[in-house]
Amino acid sequence: EIVVKGQKFVGSMPSWKEKLSDEEVAAVGTYIRASWGNSASHIEPDHVKKVRARLSSRTTPWAGEAELNQEKWE
Repeated sequence: EIVVKGQKFVGSMPSWKEKLSDEEVAAVGTYIRASWGNSASHIEPDHVKKVRARLSSRTTPWAGEAELNQEKWE
């Protein structure tokens, strides 16, 4: 489960590892970061590529908000 702005969401997100390119993941992330009142900067495909390489050995889903917040996404 994850809590976003006080609302709890429960479930697993499907893996996009083999389905979306770095460019597509960057585009989705950029859209989210610029929508619904957000105003964060865009995401470069090279950044997605680096994060994917660093996390390539991961085989299990994230265990929730606490684990996601511990990860360095930069």
